[in-house]
Amino acid sequence: MCVMSGLLLGLSVPSFSWLPLGFLAWAWLIPLLFELKKTENFIQFGGRVLLAVSIGFSMITLWVVNASVIGLLASMLFGIFVWTIPLLWFYLVRRFLSWNIALWSLPLAWTVWEWLYHQTEFSFGAVRLGYTQADMLWLIQYADITGVEGVTFWLVLVNIALFVFIERQFNAQNSKFRLAAFLNFNVLLPVFLFALPLVYAAFVFLKPQPPVKEITILAVQPNVSPFVNYSPKQSVEIFGKQLALTDKAVKTGSPDLILWHEVAVPYTLSENAAANNYLAKQITKWDAPLLTGLIEVKNYADGEPRPRLLEAQNRRQEFFNAAALFQPTDISGERLPINLSEMYFKRRLMPFVEHVPFSDSFPSLADLIIPIGVRPRLS
Repeated sequence: MCVMSGLLLGLSVPSFSWLPLGFLAWAWLIPLLFELKKTENFIQFGGRVLLAVSIGFSMITLWVVNASVIGLLASMLFGIFVWTIPLLWFYLVRRFLSWNIALWSLPLAWTVWEWLYHQTEFSFGAVRLGYTQADMLWLIQYADITGVEGVTFWLVLVNIALFVFIERQFNAQNSKFRLAAFLNFNVLLPVFLFALPLVYAAFVFLKPQPPVKEITILAVQPNVSPFVNYSPKQSVEIFGKQLALTDKAVKTGSPDLILWHEVAVPYTLSENAAANNYLAKQITKWDAPLLTGLIEVKNYADGEPRPRLLEAQNRRQEFFNAAALFQPTDISGERLPINLSEMYFKRRLMPFVEHVPFSDSFPSLADLIIPIGVRPRLS
């Protein structure tokens, strides 16, 4: 049963768009809850929880192995820890209060704990139960009100409601389906939990939309291997492929916006004049704004105050995982306007890959960073 729970959880994440299995997350907790209800011993309880969560999260983060085996193990540990805590809390409430109180308080406890975790420097984006529903656009329109935390709450509550329905409708004393008892709270609650978001989704999709101008967005993804070595030769090839694909696509129709991915530019444009000038010429030729991810750097002059980590490492450069919008009209002298104050900097850095938690206060912790790729680490 624990293995089944783990498989349902792992398969529910939308890793493959051609295999929409997000609905499996509606029931992933049910086999585990049946197993936990029979378990009084804490060691056995924790072992079953760890088994289910470990199987699920190892499947969720399996893609990380493309970049780093160490990164895969680290991300698995994060997910297993975060998703085990609310279930261990569930055990304590059950032991000192009751099974029913633990059961019905789990949705709120899980959601609050998940939210608190993502306020810390250890925040890892994949550790959100609500993300399993990312492909269910017809169901999760209410996220515009509640955010992903609301989806997590709904998801755990659906699992609880379905568990109670199955347990009471098909119990050992009455293994047959009871039509006469069908219209009761145990049945109406799951129906309500699915009907409410569907009604809101219908309101969102069917309400008259104000007339707006449609825009055309060109998204370019060259599918660069995560194992690529960003040597000077490889950087030229990667950048050239990105430019060639964009140039080819623009010739078929003029887009209103060109969108490049997070690591599309293998150069620091503020310091590489050749790459900067060439990209400026291309944007001018395409006559369309470019929104792209890039790595940018801030250089500190002698005597200028630096972050404590840079001082400890005797560095005068601070790297940023950034995004910038370049408008053809802003290009002058065939040079892109690089202005750090106008860029967006990634707010939640991946722990131990882009940033080591608390290394700003304790610089020696920076040595714990996990090397994935050869691009500049952020701290």
